[in-house]
Amino acid sequence: MIFAFWKGHELERKARILIVDDEAVFCGSLAAALQKLGYETYMATNGQKALDLIRKVAPDLMTLDIMMPGESMMPAMNGLHVLTEMRKTNKTMPVIIISAAELAEDEGSFISMGAQAVHRKPVDFPSLFATIGSLLDRRLFKT
Repeated sequence: MIFAFWKGHELERKARILIVDDEAVFCGSLAAALQKLGYETYMATNGQKALDLIRKVAPDLMTLDIMMPGESMMPAMNGLHVLTEMRKTNKTMPVIIISAAELAEDEGSFISMGAQAVHRKPVDFPSLFATIGSLLDRRLFKT
């Protein structure tokens, strides 16, 4: 299977990308675009589902919204909680923060918490795809 659409690396499986965002339409749009580029995608619309999918499918990269409300009968788990919990057991998976929240003053703290990149909504998809490719290439060829 082909892994990277612009570099032509051949691997045994497609790269797995977990999209975490409470906006289902955004998740679906991003997933469809990434699938067309050859990636395998998984979606979570809340923090607990994201943590469950991380354990279940072991994604190679995660996009993560910061502002996610809780669902009825579930306490809210925003993206920062997800990032903190995930980093307790997975220190290497690249994380891209994608949020509509004002990010300028928080970008440094997101990076210090373990994110590798930050993109603001509305998302510039070509820029996001370049970031994803770069992070996956770095992870693949890290020695």
